Amino acid sequence: MITAETHKGHTYYRCGRKQGLCFQPYLREESLTDQVRAEVEKIALPEEAAGIMLQDIKKEMTQSTLSYERSVQALNMISKNLDTELNSLLDMFLKKDISKEEYHRKRSDLVAQKLDLKAKLDELERNAEKWFEPWLEFVNWSKGLNKALISYEVRAQATALKKTSSNLQILGKKVLLTVEPPFAFVAAGHVSGNWGG
Repeated sequence: MITAETHKGHTYYRCGRKQGLCFQPYLREESLTDQVRAEVEKIALPEEAAGIMLQDIKKEMTQSTLSYERSVQALNMISKNLDTELNSLLDMFLKKDISKEEYHRKRSDLVAQKLDLKAKLDELERNAEKWFEPWLEFVNWSKGLNKALISYEVRAQATALKKTSSNLQILGKKVLLTVEPPFAFVAAGHVSGNWGG
């Protein structure tokens, strides 16, 4: 736990000593702010990289939509064929071409196939483009961190670190943290300059 204290017009942060005596030195607010800003810069997605990613997402969404539509058409065609078979089966039963037992057995099989198709259609509809939502949210949110950096809004920067990192500590006047996935990807992109993949 960190405690803030003001002395001679400056704010200093120190260990709250919740677990006994602590020998960590005080950290001046300006230094803490600069370090937090530097950490947020590591997880802020550059506008150009975000633009490329958003284009890739749109392309993937278009391909996914086409694939979804083809799958739905194919399943609907199979469903129509099953309806035709059910009607033919009923006609055969009414003409007494097949026994009652055979009719019920074949009808049960066809109805089971129809239910299976319905489940597949429902699953396709539920999953259509759903997996793009977290990707879009991640890119837009990480890109939006640039505004927090430009505005020097410390609370927004601190919130960003809480959302993207774990094990936040101040040790020896240094801010230490672990950037969690997928934001670790952005931090790695800043180091390597590679935003693909």
